Amino acid sequence: MIKLISKKQLMDQLGISSTVYYSVTKPDSPDYIPDFPKPVNLFTGKKLRFNSVEVEQFIMRHSNSANDDNTNQQKAG
Repeated sequence: MIKLISKKQLMDQLGISSTVYYSVTKPDSPDYIPDFPKPVNLFTGKKLRFNSVEVEQFIMRHSNSANDDNTNQQKAG
């Protein structure tokens, strides 16, 4: 079952501020992350909701790449 979470819950789960959120979601920002979870349109006006499964997948993709970077740095060092 898909669970939808609020923008605040998303930011809490990722450990980011609203400034970082806007920076990584704005395409013309140098910090833009193309695969960052997109909000789900529920016709609720300005309230953004995110698919918790997509958020988890994003975390796994980026935690794996961070772990790979650390492993590569340890091998090089």
